[in-house]
Amino acid sequence: MPATAQAAGKTATTSAAERRRLDKLPTPKLGWYKCYGTAECATVKVPLDYDKPKGAKTEIAVLRVKAKNQKAKIGSLFVNPGGPGGSATAMAADAPLFLSDAVLEKFDVVGVDPRGIGASANIKCFKSVKDQTAVFNRMNVAFPLGKTQEQRYISGAQSFGKACSTTGKTLAGAMSTSEVARDMELMRRAVGDKKLTYLGFSYGTALGQYYANLFPDRFRAIAIDGNIDPRQWAGTGSSGNQILDAG
Repeated sequence: MPATAQAAGKTATTSAAERRRLDKLPTPKLGWYKCYGTAECATVKVPLDYDKPKGAKTEIAVLRVKAKNQKAKIGSLFVNPGGPGGSATAMAADAPLFLSDAVLEKFDVVGVDPRGIGASANIKCFKSVKDQTAVFNRMNVAFPLGKTQEQRYISGAQSFGKACSTTGKTLAGAMSTSEVARDMELMRRAVGDKKLTYLGFSYGTALGQYYANLFPDRFRAIAIDGNIDPRQWAGTGSSGNQILDAG
């Protein structure tokens, strides 16, 4: 599904609100170091809340596999495997296994683990592994059969959801797809790209669409596969009670 930057016959531009949130922030410096044999890794602190840039920070992880031909390099290809909860750094590290030689030749492949996920700073839902195990044990069935298993599974799921909810959890309350898209915009600048080139699957399609809507004049190309309906993803209006699935 191609993304476009057109609205009402005019070229869409990044809103004044998003420019205020992002453009005054200093471009992060990525302290790259060798990792996983063929890649480079870095971590960087970003605002927990982009409306409070001088407030609390959270740490996100970045990984890149450099283009084979740096002299002919077009730029960076940001990737996200979906989930939500899939590791973009792991996907980028595996780039040689699924991307064509033509892409690997001319693009640095970059993965940014969404906040709270993978190698980025994680949410701690439980006080101990013991507490976590007690909840997960109630959900440890392939499919609940009968009223007893069903009630036990639902009880575990409710406890799990409550433990990881936004209630009292600072990071969980700042993990929206919009915030992840803003992190990606900041990382676009950090790697030195004038515009974003992006490849996303499943939930990664929602992330790509969010980025395109927030920063319509700041992407070079966005390719998404296994598309999620962004309205259904948000669960609003008539789509509020529909089952979420990728198409």
